[in-house]
This record gives sequence, C-alpha cells and structure tokens, in this order.
Amino acid sequence: TAEYRDGRLDLEIDNMSGATTVALAGSHRATKTAPASAFREAISLSEGVNRFSLDIGPTYDLGFTLDDGSSPSMDEVYVSDGAWGVVADAAGGSVESFFTEVGSAVGPGTVTRAARLSGTVRTWVAAFRFLRSGGRPADLSAYRSLVVAGHASHPVRLAFTWRDTDGMLRSHETRLAFDDGSAMVDLAGVSNDTRWLSGVTQLTFFLDGNGLVDERADMELASVQFSVEAATSTGAVRDGPTSSLSLGSPYPNPFTDRVHLPVGSSGGEFSGAVFDLIGRRVLEIPPTRSDHVMLEGSALAPGTYLVRLSDGFRTITHSILRTR
Repeated sequence: TAEYRDGRLDLEIDNMSGATTVALAGSHRATKTAPASAFREAISLSEGVNRFSLDIGPTYDLGFTLDDGSSPSMDEVYVSDGAWGVVADAAGGSVESFFTEVGSAVGPGTVTRAARLSGTVRTWVAAFRFLRSGGRPADLSAYRSLVVAGHASHPVRLAFTWRDTDGMLRSHETRLAFDDGSAMVDLAGVSNDTRWLSGVTQLTFFLDGNGLVDERADMELASVQFSVEAATSTGAVRDGPTSSLSLGSPYPNPFTDRVHLPVGSSGGEFSGAVFDLIGRRVLEIPPTRSDHVMLEGSALAPGTYLVRLSDGFRTITHSILRTR
C-alpha cells in the first residue's frame, strides 16, 4: 500500500517472495508545468511487512513500478494531484468543508483518494474533476461503462462536459443511483450520439436539493473508474490494467509562480480572492471573461491556500499549493 501526504510517500510492502531488495522506477512531476524527471529508488527488504517513508516534495503526478526481481508481474503505483474542485449555487447552496483522504485501493499497489464535501443545499452543490491538466479533452471512446464508488445525502446528477468539433463546450447529464455504495453508468445510454466520448474535459457531480429549504448535504466520491467492459446489473465491472481508466481524488494543485484555474464556459465575468488557512484574504483576483482564471501567485509565500471565484450565479472553490 502507499500514501502520499505533505511531500512524503509512505510505502508498506509485504515481502511474501523473500526478496532482499525492491526497485522503484518511474517518473515524477512536481507541478503542472514542470517537466517530468526520472524517479528511481532501491530499497532493502526484510522478511514480512516493511514500512518506508520517502521525501519526494510537492507532487503533481508520480508513477512507478515495484520490481523485486522474482515476482512474475510488477505492481504499479500512481499518485496524481490537482484535479478536483467544488462549486455551489450562490442562491441555494454552500460548501463548508471539502477535503480528500486516502481511500481504498483498486488493484495491487494503486493509490486512490476519497473526495468528501459537506455543507447545505437547497438548489445544488457540486464537486467537479478535470480529466487532463489544463482542462484538455480526454478520449474515452474506447470505454463502455463508468462505476463510481461513494454515497450521497441527496440525489446526484452527473454532467459530462465535452468539447465539440467546433470548439464549444457542451454537456450531457445522467442520474446516479448509489446502490450498496456503488453507482453505475452505461456510457452509450447517456446520449443517442456517442461521439461526445472522444472529447470529455470534465465530470461534475451535482448534489441536488429539494428547491424549497436548506438541508444538510454530504457526498463522498471514493473512486471513479471507466471500463471497456459493459456495466452489469450489480454495478460490477471486470477490472484490469489494460482495460480500465481509474481516477483518484487528487488535491491540492501544486504550482510555482502561476496557475490556470478552469471555470468552464458561463459567459459571465469571474472574479475572486485567495485566502490563507486561517481565513485572511491575501490576494485579489481581477475580473475575467475567459473560460479559465490565471492566478499570478509569485507574491504568495509557499503554502496551501483557498481560492474562491464567483460570477454572481456560481461560486467555485479551489485548494492550491504554492511551492518554491
């Protein structure tokens, strides 16, 4: 198992083969715009369970294999930061807390993270995830189903945002029904035309209120997985390293001097502010009509900050990490 937190990767390896060493080999990017660098470590093993901590610093994404020289297959570990955010209808929703934590593993050596939000809802609140850095489209046309592990206090509406051939962002929606902690989507049934799957940019999980009164709202998204296998009546999908695309719940978007925060195509004018962890307003964000906000953060000290953006109708919240 593996856990990444605050610049440290904690590994727990159960040495069942009697190996004396394990080799870690892969690549590491500290920030969204940083070039990938080689990641290589050799660790000595003893019998039984071995625990190690590696200081790797800020991480946008990190992937590596573990090879003990004797097992027929190599475990893989992937850690990715920077893709989740939350948004609420300013007239009928609020997010009081949003955080991620290490969730259950999907397959050997795989790290997933559970995204959790809580607050109040009368109209809607939502958690959204970009599939590629910078909001670039992802081609999901090879996949037939989507399985989401989690739970929610209210009905959940899932929106797939996709970039059409004319460059415009469009959206398809479907309802999620969590049954025994899992919800299933037949991707071919989302729309009569499946061409949208070749350009998906974002998933948004809306928690819908009753439209009348404010109620407590809670939602957890433990894992999000696309598969080439058809969804079954029980929501089970056969899993495999070459047949599935697994999305963890990464956080908190490390950057150096500047970072682009996508806000989608609303036609409105977004502005906002940056707050430190004790709630002080430390930076103003000037109005923009673009589909993203460029945050110039060179004046910020290294650390974790909260960014709130609003166009008067939507309020979007990002957690970011300023690195040196």
